[in-house]
Amino acid sequence: PDAFLVEVHRGTPLSELRAGLAHLEAQQLARADQLKSLVRGNFERFISCKGTIDDVSDALSRAEGASGEDAASTSAVLESVRDAAALVERKHGALLER
Repeated sequence: PDAFLVEVHRGTPLSELRAGLAHLEAQQLARADQLKSLVRGNFERFISCKGTIDDVSDALSRAEGASGEDAASTSAVLESVRDAAALVERKHGALLER
């Protein structure tokens, strides 16, 4: 940031830099508020989806253990479900912790 300010805003008055910083901080706060609102508005859906993924994963695990014939195809589906659940956890895990 320092090099950027020196190179790009060498002649910019300090008052303008401060106003720009205040504007950026306000935008960041507004986006954080939007994200919080989005999470609050969709939290139950997210939890429901996570629960459904866990249920499907458990059912596939049980089916794979009970049936040797279908194990190969079930393994592929189970791996896909686990990958999807891991992706959801990586993308939204911090939201769940809050």
